[in-house]
Amino acid sequence: MIAVHIAAYLALLALLTVGGNAVCRLVLRLSAAKTPPETGEAISLRAGRTIGVLERALVFVGLVARSWEIVAAVVALKTVARYRKLDDQSNAEYFLVGSLASLLWAALMITVIALYDRAWGLGLLPGALGLFGLAP
Repeated sequence: MIAVHIAAYLALLALLTVGGNAVCRLVLRLSAAKTPPETGEAISLRAGRTIGVLERALVFVGLVARSWEIVAAVVALKTVARYRKLDDQSNAEYFLVGSLASLLWAALMITVIALYDRAWGLGLLPGALGLFGLAP
């Protein structure tokens, strides 16, 4: 039975991290935000996906640990890394849409993971639901 729970947690974490890439691509496509031109585009896009996975994982850790500082640091690091490119409106819009979609997906999946944990899981995240006013 524990193996089933571990598999469920791993599936949910995969949805949080890697699944978030698909969600962000879809949101960017629907928003019609133009992909900013960059040199070495194949490398940049792969790096962006990796950054997104790490971003959502860190947001997960920050919210579960109730450390808003971690969440703020993720947003700050992304902004600092793209600061010069944000002067161009299309770059800024693309960055904002992608970042907000990623953060919203992370919050949604953290809620789902916490609800699973409380209802059927192993009770590993007892305080996580309190972040969203869902604590028992």
